[in-house]
Parts: sequence; structure tokens; C-alpha cells
Amino acid sequence: MTHMTHMTHAPIDPDDAQDADRTPDAEAADAWDAPLCGHTWQEGGETWPLEDHVAAPWFLPPTSSLLEEEEIDDLEWVRQAAAIPFVQRCRLLRDFVGDGRPLTDSGVLPNAAVRELKQRAGIVRPGGRLREVPELLGPWVVLLNLGVLVEDGSRRVRRCSAEHPGVRGAFDEDDEPLGELDGEVDGVLAIAELLHVISRYCPGHGGFRNTGLLLESLLAATREDGVTLPELPGDGCLDEPAIARLFRGIGANTAITWDPIDERRGEVDLQAIADLADAQRDLFLLEAYGILGACEPGRSGIVFRAPRPVRTAVALLALRRQQEEDARRESPETFLR
Repeated sequence: MTHMTHMTHAPIDPDDAQDADRTPDAEAADAWDAPLCGHTWQEGGETWPLEDHVAAPWFLPPTSSLLEEEEIDDLEWVRQAAAIPFVQRCRLLRDFVGDGRPLTDSGVLPNAAVRELKQRAGIVRPGGRLREVPELLGPWVVLLNLGVLVEDGSRRVRRCSAEHPGVRGAFDEDDEPLGELDGEVDGVLAIAELLHVISRYCPGHGGFRNTGLLLESLLAATREDGVTLPELPGDGCLDEPAIARLFRGIGANTAITWDPIDERRGEVDLQAIADLADAQRDLFLLEAYGILGACEPGRSGIVFRAPRPVRTAVALLALRRQQEEDARRESPETFLR
């Protein structure tokens, strides 16, 4: 019997950010010395790597299949972006804060405000503290990071106008300042920021288990039919009946062209299954934050679907990481002496 950890939710905790940065996993992720995976994202005629040392995932369709779909028109793209739950909650939180809301001693919204926001957003998840509600915690962290919300020094937080000097630019110095979050493009920038924040934390503090694999899985989920992942048991126990169900789902999934078998040993490839578990866990994490949706498991497995504008957010994240890597390599101060 094989046991594997399966998680569907590990919220970001702003209070843990400094601790997360000091963990070995986070330091290793920030080192940027791992070999690149074999997949890239093309945007504006340039190619950006999707980092992390992952091989071509056996359970995902070819990345090239993304290019085979017809492009959507601008109005449909805007409609899809506006319907993303995470974007809607960012607007809800921004408008809720408005001209000012009191903060607790730890610098977060009080429980009463969290309960009111949950009711307005129709969130049924239990928990009364901000850190317990990813649907609100994600927008809170992102809007503070982007300068859409600012603390005024008197234990209050308020909405910041785009003209305010404290509002941070998007990802390039020449871009228009971000802040009002009225344009759908700004909403997609907020998604890119969320992906960036989660990718900087170790899994124990709510980060992705495998950022590169997650981004490839997320891109595949933006296809018209989404992406179907073979279902793994929720308790992480891979006994013989669970393995039989897993392989029945693999056989029913036409996108999977080979079985996760260790041919040398003639048994299940546990690393291949671990990759699937990582992708499944990270996609469920993004479902909790409102980036994509997941259906109930069917014969082939669980179908994850993300709206097409999420592709742009992934491209922006890849661009940002490439810019950070270039800056790191150009600055000798980042190297140990």
C-alpha cells in the first residue's frame, strides 16, 4: 500500500511570508539555478521559459495544442476576464475598503469584516479569520502588493487612486500605473501577481509544490475542453483497487498516450504519480482562490477549466520571472563573495 499526501487547500498567510522566505525550499526556488523544463511560452514574438525542472508531463496534452485553437475576439476575452471569480472578488474587496477600514493589531481585516465580505461574495467556506478564507485572502494580499489598497499608518486600510504616487506600476516602468482595477487587463495582472506570490512560498506556507508543472497544467486547462487529470484517491492511499481505478481513468483519457509504468521494474512509476498528485493539488489550490473551476470526477477523471485570459497572466508571470532572472545575473550584489 502506498500513501501520498493530497491537499486541496493551503492558504497564503501574509504573516508567514518572512518565515517562508527563510525555508530551504523557498531559498532553493529563489536561486533560479535549476535547469529549465522543455516547454516555453510565446508572447509578442519572443519565447519565455516556464521554469522548474520538470519533464514533459505524461498526463497533459502537447503544449502545441494551445496554438491550434481559434482566437477569441476582444469582447469575448473581456467577458471571460470579468467573470473570473478572483477578479470579481478583487473588485469587491477594493470597493468594500473604499475610503478606509480599521485593521486589527496584526494588520488584517477584523473577523466581522471578513464575515460581511463572505456574505456579500456568497462564500460558504467555514472560518472567520482572513487567513482561513482563500477566496478573500488572495485578493487581500494581491491588492496590497500592487498598491491598490494602502495602509495609512493609523491601523486603517483604504483604496488608493491610480494617480497616487504609492501605486505601483504593472510589470514595466513604461506601463500605465495599476490601481483602479477597472480595466479587465488590470484584473489579469492581478492574477499574474497572485501566481507570483504563491510561487514564492514553499508548499508548507501555501505555495505551489511544482510551479513549472502547475503553469503547464494551467495553460492546458485554458483549452476549450479544459484538461482532464486522472483522479487520485483523496486520502492519498494507492492500494490495488485505487490503482485499478486510476488506470481505468487513464485508459479512458484519449489525451494520455502512455501509462505511468516503470518499465525497468515492471511496476507503477511512483514519480510519475507524484507529478500528477502535485499538479492536482496545485490546481485545486487555484480553484480555491477562484482562478479556475473543477468538475466532479467522471469516468476519465477530474476536468479543470480556466478562462482564456489566464493564458495572458501566465505569459506575464513568465516575462516577469525572466526579467528578474536577467536582473539577478546582471547584478553582482546577488552573488555570495
